[in-house]
Amino acid sequence: MRYEVYLRRKAIKSIKRLPPDIKERVREVIMRLNDFPLGLDVRKIKGTKNKYRVRVGDYRIIIELQKNMITVIDVLPREKAY
Repeated sequence: MRYEVYLRRKAIKSIKRLPPDIKERVREVIMRLNDFPLGLDVRKIKGTKNKYRVRVGDYRIIIELQKNMITVIDVLPREKAY
């Protein structure tokens, strides 16, 4: 199943503030979210109905999964993501 991927403003701002090497890795993973979850380190966030985290090194991409749409909520360091 193919998903449409949307980014919230907060996620865009977070990505802009990342170091260049991490920023590129995060962009690559976001581009691969269309084929969710193939080849990605994805886990459901406990206590939520439809939120997941995608691991990119020491950073986490927080996403919300809906019928045919994925919304990237934020990109945070591991310590702040939970």
